[in-house]
Amino acid sequence: MTTNRSVDDLLARLRDALAHLYDYTRLLNHPLADDLGLPTQLAPRERMRQLRSTLIGGIEQLRPAGDTVLRSPKSRSYQVLSLHYVESMLIDEVARELAVSTRQVYRDLRRAEDDLTAILGLTGSADSPDISETSGPESHLSGEAALVAASGGSVPVVTMLCGACEAVQALAQAKGLRLDFVSEGAVEAQGLEVGELARHALISLISLTTKSAKPGSTVRVESTLAQEVVNVAISFSCEAHPSAESLGTALKLLNLVNAELTKSESKAGCVLTVRLPTIRKTRVLLVDDNADLAGLFERFLRETRYALSVARDAETGLAMAAQCEAEIIVLDVMMSGRDGWSLLQQLSNSGSACSLPVVICSAIHDPELAMSLGAVASLTKPVTRMELLRALETAERRTAASPQ
Repeated sequence: MTTNRSVDDLLARLRDALAHLYDYTRLLNHPLADDLGLPTQLAPRERMRQLRSTLIGGIEQLRPAGDTVLRSPKSRSYQVLSLHYVESMLIDEVARELAVSTRQVYRDLRRAEDDLTAILGLTGSADSPDISETSGPESHLSGEAALVAASGGSVPVVTMLCGACEAVQALAQAKGLRLDFVSEGAVEAQGLEVGELARHALISLISLTTKSAKPGSTVRVESTLAQEVVNVAISFSCEAHPSAESLGTALKLLNLVNAELTKSESKAGCVLTVRLPTIRKTRVLLVDDNADLAGLFERFLRETRYALSVARDAETGLAMAAQCEAEIIVLDVMMSGRDGWSLLQQLSNSGSACSLPVVICSAIHDPELAMSLGAVASLTKPVTRMELLRALETAERRTAASPQ
């Protein structure tokens, strides 16, 4: 088990794993598995399952005894972990559920995460500082950034790049600098996202360069897309190169989105290159005339690697499937007008759409019929978040195993 990592690093990894508890891809080779000492000889998929079970089991160990006061700090520590990470509630939803302020939820969450690191053997409780009690700008940044990272938020690559440059444009003009932005592979970047903190890290870096660049010079921000990575190179002329200390804020933020920063120096200037891993969202099409279910699924998938589109009737769903606007279809059976069974039959017999895996989600429980008509999984309403995510994982595995 790893013992030489800093408490901040371990907490950041723990929060990231918890925030992606149902994200198969993110957990598959997560570094926290090494920190927990999970057997390396296991197949990646089995090791991922053990990591997930270990985290959920650790949270359950925090469950208080039956006689513990419901709203006591000890009880809330378990509840905030379970509600936020296991049940995937947002912070404000947890606050409403527990009838406390969001500020109190954040405090309870930080304390509970410290307790969980001790339970999992990542660090002794005596060595685990309470982040809510630390002071100073650096500790405040670490706490706030880690919470943003743990939320699992992401932004489109193009939005991140353009937004970062726009945010620093006024500062560059005030410094008498020209800020050029060049992006290659913008079309290929459509549908790709990066961690939410990547934008803040990039703004921090560009802001730093505008303060270090020679007056009247040009700061050039150039991005390229290479497979599943976005490379951003910031070139500028300077007399004094940025110090490691001045890069500290950006480095902290980049570390939380698993990005890398390299620096190349010359007499003429400096180039800061950021390597950002991208997140490709799997497109899920829900075909259901129930607006409430669409809202529920949107919440279920909000902080995952799935992007949800909705069709309110069978014909619209068929058209969207034919236009390749989905990779997985979740289909209701009982809809006004045309029913889901007939749509499933047509999907199974229609050109390019036939390769799309279909998950039946209905109040009618008939999985054998669903499978006989070509569905890969069947869910019975009402559906839990865990059931939905497991069905989507099944659909992806079936697609990956199918001959192309």
